[in-house]
Formats: sequence, C-alpha cells, structure tokens
Amino acid sequence: MRRRSKLFSTPQVHIVPKGGRARRALVLSLGAFLCVCLAALLWPRGEGQKNPKQGEANAYRQDGSSSASTAVGGEEGFAPLLPLRDAQRARYFKDAVFVGDGLTAQLAGAGAFGGNGTFLSSERLNPTLLQSGRLFSSGGAEDATALAAIKAADPGKIYLLVGANGVSWLSAEDMVKSLGDFVDRLRQQHPKATIVLSTLPYFDAATQGDHPNYQNTKVEEYNRQLSALCAEKEVYLLDSAQVLSGAYAVGLRDGSLTLADGAADAWADYIFTHTAG
Repeated sequence: MRRRSKLFSTPQVHIVPKGGRARRALVLSLGAFLCVCLAALLWPRGEGQKNPKQGEANAYRQDGSSSASTAVGGEEGFAPLLPLRDAQRARYFKDAVFVGDGLTAQLAGAGAFGGNGTFLSSERLNPTLLQSGRLFSSGGAEDATALAAIKAADPGKIYLLVGANGVSWLSAEDMVKSLGDFVDRLRQQHPKATIVLSTLPYFDAATQGDHPNYQNTKVEEYNRQLSALCAEKEVYLLDSAQVLSGAYAVGLRDGSLTLADGAADAWADYIFTHTAG
C-alpha cells in the first residue's frame, strides 16, 4: 500500500479545542455571540416603547377611547386634561359650584371639602336637561334651571359632573352636543369662571350584567367624544373615570346610581389633586 507523504497530506482543523474546559468556554462564547446577534435583529427601531398609561390599577384606558392623553400646558395648543398636582387646600373650592346628578350629592358628603363649595344636584339631571330642566331648588321648590342656580352661586369655578344618568338611553353624540351648547351659555354668563367637565365613571360588573344599557363601552365612547369637545371649547377635563373604576366603579342600586364604599372620599382626593392651578 502506498503511503501518503506528510508534505501533501490534508491538514486537519480543530474547531473545538481538545481540552474539556476550553471546549465548554468556546461553546459559551458562541452562545453569547448568537444571543447578541438575535437581540440586535429583534430590537424595535425608532423611538422605543412608550411609558405605560397612568391609572392602570383602576383598569382605565387613556388611549383616546375615553379622555384626552395630554395634560394642560401641552405644546400643541390647549390641552384640556387636568394633570396631577400637589393637593389644594379645601378653601380653593370656596368659590366652586359642582353641578350633577345623584353621584354629585354623594360627593358632597366627602369630608375633605369641609363645607366649601356649592353642590347643585338632582337625581334626574342629564346633559339634555341642563338648559331647560327646572330641577334645582329656589325658595324651597324645584323651579330653577341649572343656569339660574349657577348664576345665584356666582362661582369662580364650575364643575359639570353630568352624564351618568343619560348613558342608558341617550347617545354619546346627543349628550356631548347638549353639553357643548350649555358650555357656550355658561361662557356668556360667567366669562371669567374656570369651567371643568368630567368624564363618566365606569359601572361595576353587576350593573353591566343586570342592565344591558349600562355598559362601559358606552362610557368609553362618551368620554372619547367629551375629550374632543373640551379641546374644541377650551375647557378643562377632570378624568373622574381614573378613580371611579375597579373597586370604586359605580353601581345601580334600587334604581339609583350609587358610589361604592369609600369612593366619595377617593373621588374628592382626585379632584383636590387635579386642578387648573
């Protein structure tokens, strides 16, 4: 048999070192290199991920389906959403009037206000009755419209906490249009007052299950349109839905909308820490 010459023999290349430790080291190095390459391929391009939304604990979405996502003082003109600030003292609300339905009456019981603020509430109030409904007391009888009752209070701040009563049978378009018309009349009557509109609260699971007309999908659609209205009219938006959700979602009890236990105080705290300055 012919023997091969060492001069012409094919050289052998050892990719993996013969030593056990060296072999393991090389395998680990190759693995790390592959991981780096894979990460570079999969890493998102552009600006990267945005910060998660505020208020996740309350299951509230700020993706445009409910309320504005830009706080007051944004760079793109007027931004209606009231931002988180240091809590105001109770006397800040001395010249404030809160107009709403039965939920507003329950809010008035929050101890934080300490007797400050005027609360105008009616179980029957909804956005379409703001202008014409004689639902507020004047001289012991319910014979005053919201405009007349607000005028009598001579407020520097006006909070409109309405809409929850109308969700069951009014469209978001009708409610928002009525609110827009009312805001125009408020501006004429109180040109120097700060006007604040509130997003609707969410309904609890029991209410949604028992009452098909009270659904959070309707709440979100209304809040989305309300946000656009606030930007158009340049009035502020109090995002009450941030706090009145989850454990503090509103329920329908014996035909009346009712705040959950502790919700009035939590709502008041949110109002105290989200103001126009």
